[in-house]
Amino acid sequence: MSGTDSIVRPLELRSLGSRVLIYPHSGFEKMLSAVSSEPPTRLPQLPGGIKLWKLKSCTALGPAAGIPLAAMVCETAIASGARELLFIGTAGVLAGQAVLAGQATMAGHTTTPNVGDIVVPVRWMTDSSLPKIYGIEQHGEIPDTQLRSALFTSIAAELGQSAQSACVWSTDAPFMETPARVQQFRSNGAEVVDMECGGIAAICTARGADFAAALLISDVVRDPWEPSFRRERVKSGLRALLTSALNCGSTC
Repeated sequence: MSGTDSIVRPLELRSLGSRVLIYPHSGFEKMLSAVSSEPPTRLPQLPGGIKLWKLKSCTALGPAAGIPLAAMVCETAIASGARELLFIGTAGVLAGQAVLAGQATMAGHTTTPNVGDIVVPVRWMTDSSLPKIYGIEQHGEIPDTQLRSALFTSIAAELGQSAQSACVWSTDAPFMETPARVQQFRSNGAEVVDMECGGIAAICTARGADFAAALLISDVVRDPWEPSFRRERVKSGLRALLTSALNCGSTC
């Protein structure tokens, strides 16, 4: 159970398992169909055409794009018995003037990630109202659990190199990523931006569930914006990202 007195309660699913993988968009579904032994189950009780995939190492739920829908999926997973939540998605690297000058640091590193690289968030911040509603701050650390360590190890095994750690800014308003707002969040330590990670981290903090995430860099956030979603390095990176998450140990 979710442990709240809310009038609207999250859906409780049977036999979900203790580990759930949440993904944000349908780009992962062709790859999921290749590793799943059966077709996904549609969950009409949730908005957005959410599907449930039963996999060998976990259950996958999605596509859950944006903090509000990702939060509903997260709450559903926890109410159904999940104790470990993995999130995989895409993110833009915040390339301000310091990055262009080669002077920025990424969680202690002197390099910033390139398009097609994978980062593992260790801190999060968001301008969503969700954390406040749950009674927590709008930023926080992602605890260094066995789940996150296993994810780092799995990515390194898949790529042959370690993933960088990062601070992620999650926003509900991607069309308001103005230069001023980007600079504001960069000055507070954000290095990449997505639309889900911070919201899921906030709920896992409030509910006491373990959480780990990995994000593929798919675009560069500067003026002008540099989207690279169709590049082959991004496509192959998504496959590596999913494989790393599915090979991240097994508790199901």
